[in-house]
Amino acid sequence: MPATSVIGKVAASIYVPLWHFTTEGIAEGYHHMSNWTEVGKRLANVLQSEVELPPIKIPDEFMGFEIFFQAADYQVKVLREIAKGEIDPLKQMVLSEEAAIWTAAYNDTTRYRWAQLGLPRL
Repeated sequence: MPATSVIGKVAASIYVPLWHFTTEGIAEGYHHMSNWTEVGKRLANVLQSEVELPPIKIPDEFMGFEIFFQAADYQVKVLREIAKGEIDPLKQMVLSEEAAIWTAAYNDTTRYRWAQLGLPRL
């Protein structure tokens, strides 16, 4: 799972760049959090969605095909896991719908990119 700062933003329905769902981004998130003092970590737990994430190294639009779709798949899995753990049924429904919307958007992007590459559709 990504660092708690990423989880907090996803749970609050705040867009998180896909880089934070790559292996490099997850490692950087934990490294970023490990540099905080104990007081900073407690404050981050209270503020969750307000915590600043480490700077991204690759914007979504510049990610290679494989990295983009691995990160996108992982982002949706994380979103679904957060939705499952949500106590508030309304928030659970919103997060589940958000996961479905992201899945549809990524599927459309996949079809478009395959077409651009001249490859058969999935």
